[in-house]
Amino acid sequence: MTYVLINKSAAEKIVNFDSYDMATDTRMFRTSATENCEAIKIPAGSESFLLPPMSVSTFVLSGGEYNNHPPTIENVKDTILIGTPDSLAIVLRGISDGDTDKDQDLEVTASFDNPAVIDRISLSAYTGTDSAQLVLYFDKGVSGETITTVLLTENDTANTNGFMPVTRMSFSTWLINYVNQPPYFNELDTAYIKLSKGQQAITLTGVTGGNEEVEEELDVEFWAVHDRYFDFDSLIYEQGDSNIYIWVTPKRLGAAIARVSITDNGETIFGDNYFEDEFFIKVMDSGVSTDDLQNPRITLFPNPADQSLKLSNVADYERYSVFSLSGRKIEAGLISGDALYLDTESYPAGIYYIKLTAADRPVIYKFMVSH
Repeated sequence: MTYVLINKSAAEKIVNFDSYDMATDTRMFRTSATENCEAIKIPAGSESFLLPPMSVSTFVLSGGEYNNHPPTIENVKDTILIGTPDSLAIVLRGISDGDTDKDQDLEVTASFDNPAVIDRISLSAYTGTDSAQLVLYFDKGVSGETITTVLLTENDTANTNGFMPVTRMSFSTWLINYVNQPPYFNELDTAYIKLSKGQQAITLTGVTGGNEEVEEELDVEFWAVHDRYFDFDSLIYEQGDSNIYIWVTPKRLGAAIARVSITDNGETIFGDNYFEDEFFIKVMDSGVSTDDLQNPRITLFPNPADQSLKLSNVADYERYSVFSLSGRKIEAGLISGDALYLDTESYPAGIYYIKLTAADRPVIYKFMVSH
């Protein structure tokens, strides 16, 4: 049978077989540049054609004894395994040489690309049935991905007109030691602060890294949108604590949107390590009940301090931590007795916060050092 290809371009074009339509047993022609070229379907073949510029070319398709079809195999879905399994058995189905009218010997082999995850594989011998079993054996305590490739090869390559007799099928296997749960804190709808009280702390409670079996460092960040209603002073979070303290100073009545995010340093091969919450910070004048973290019974003297600072009436608290204005921990210790003395002689002049912790909720106070 004679076929025609038309080259409307001013340059030579190389035409190759591109894709195969098994339903109609035809291939598509493609050219080195698709513009100004027409493509037609032709019966399966394996030749290439050089089309002269601005030409109409004719050719006669000739081939071997039969149109060879490629081997077939059903795709295997990607797999995620959580924990530390020893192995994974996979049944390979739909194996065929692709030609029902001619018996061909078929070789089935398998390989993997990541020896850090897979120790070895085994494949049952293919005996002419439509299936075989593949087993992946994993290294213990390893997380990662490996790609397994199954190769089907026919042994009959002579006098065939059509595809090369090779088919590849690949799939991924993810091995995950654990699922990283995201960090979390209790979401807040609105935080109220009073204009008349000056600097105040907003407390976010229920802070957790999300994974009880793994200790994780948390990174906490704060943003505010349209913060003309207050000044952000500092954010204090002590690793392992269940509360985040955001110190702000109100400037005028109104509300602004704030956002706090926490990120843990856990593995994220599978899972998430990020959480954020948006809430309103509303500056009120009166009539709103707000949580007051300051205990009026506790006194700090002198404030500002020079050589030392005394905190009185602290017998109900067990531990203390001192933070700079930027949130960096300066010192920490245990409380014994009704008074706590801080040696502030070595503190650089500036603003500091001290957190007192008991069995229930902690409290935070601000003090200054001036030399």
